[in-house]
Amino acid sequence: MDNPWSYGVRDTLGCWYRQFDGQKVTFVVGKYDDKNPPKPLVYYARVASPGEYVAEGTVAQGSMVKSSIVTIKDTKIVIEP
Repeated sequence: MDNPWSYGVRDTLGCWYRQFDGQKVTFVVGKYDDKNPPKPLVYYARVASPGEYVAEGTVAQGSMVKSSIVTIKDTKIVIEP
């Protein structure tokens, strides 16, 4: 995805920086307030054929407070025909 705006994302509040390097995606999500409650971060992947795949774990880290970090383990995904 070259640009989230091509998929209909129009609200730039809290999502202003993005960088793509192969399978690595870097982006910035800002603070939210009462008028802008938090929304989930969703990643969609497309596979070419049925089979077993591994969705590699995700790392989310604060840009200002580097010790604020969350990691998610790898997940096995089975695509059936």
